[in-house]
Amino acid sequence: QLLHPGGDLTPVSDTLVAGGAGAGAVDVADAFAANSTALLASHDETLCSGVGESCLKSKCCKEDGMQCFTKDQYWGQCMETCIPGPNVLDQASSAPWECKSLGDRAPGNPKECAADGADCRADKCCKSGGMQCFEKDANWGVCRPQCTAGPDLFESTPGQWSCKPIGPRSPGAAPWVASKCAQPGSDCRAAGCCAAPGAQCYKQTDFWAQCLPDCKPGQKANEWDKEWSCDAIGSRTPSRADSPPPSAGKVGAWVEDTCSDEGQNCRKSQCCREVGAQCYAKNEFWASCRVGCDTSPDVNDGNKSWTCNTMGPKSWGLAVKDWPSLFCFSLFMPSSYEMGLMQMQLGKDAGIFGCDGHEVFAAEEATVGTSKDGKVIKTVLIPKIDVGVSQDGTA
Repeated sequence: QLLHPGGDLTPVSDTLVAGGAGAGAVDVADAFAANSTALLASHDETLCSGVGESCLKSKCCKEDGMQCFTKDQYWGQCMETCIPGPNVLDQASSAPWECKSLGDRAPGNPKECAADGADCRADKCCKSGGMQCFEKDANWGVCRPQCTAGPDLFESTPGQWSCKPIGPRSPGAAPWVASKCAQPGSDCRAAGCCAAPGAQCYKQTDFWAQCLPDCKPGQKANEWDKEWSCDAIGSRTPSRADSPPPSAGKVGAWVEDTCSDEGQNCRKSQCCREVGAQCYAKNEFWASCRVGCDTSPDVNDGNKSWTCNTMGPKSWGLAVKDWPSLFCFSLFMPSSYEMGLMQMQLGKDAGIFGCDGHEVFAAEEATVGTSKDGKVIKTVLIPKIDVGVSQDGTA
């Protein structure tokens, strides 16, 4: 049998084989070699299509495990899978994909990329859409939508990120997704896609579907609701490649002690404590936390100019316990039962002690106790004021 370029096995004529070396005979070995060469040529990586290239003509893919799928008669692309309908990764248009397969799938398994939270330095690619592998240092790198060189205010421990990109960015949601796909709370059956990053269109019944982060078959919010089938419609929306960095959230406890205040040199810390402040460089020796920066001569600094190069991320305050950051206070009577209530709250890190900042006010000195972060909580004295009598004598 001969292996043809199309991949089918065709019997060789017994007469030709039996003919030996006589006139008109076919050398089976030569015929097999010729057809094998043709087969290899049909799968030649130099002839097949790469990532982002049209595969309508080649009908084959360079990368392992990839299949050529059509969008329409004018475009086809190599992908691992294809779901008919709008493709949220299609940066060109929101027109639906027909997902007809052309040719054979490339042999081998698709490349495994790093999952969220995993070290991505070896894989040099990210599994989630819209992500880029960024290096922190020689020992760690992780997939993130954005990265600002300097300390990461979200991390539990301080440390500098180089933010050197490693490998290509994974395709993110196209710009049209935010406006043309279904908004949260709306029926997503017609759109077939979701505007919110991380959302998937799930079917409840034949008459309703909604964009949700996840769905469990049989779930229902109320007893009288119909159960959700949770059949997926379309694909899950990844993060956008141009997603802005976070502007608010809970920060690491180290931020309060490590980051700089206004007027301090922040070249070393590269972070600020004040809400909205950014560490701006004046020169190679000095940088300061400011809300804004102007390169014009500063009349308050001897008409010297600042480079205004940013160092590290912009601050959103000392939200070390939760976001938004709160300052809470309480007025109580230490000599009454209220002291016991206050001590119970302190022991559970609850009430006002669950806020980032807190004070207790009283008319007498007292120590409530020690907080979980080691601070001794004492009352702030309220000045005694002489109380007279109102003019009408009623108070």
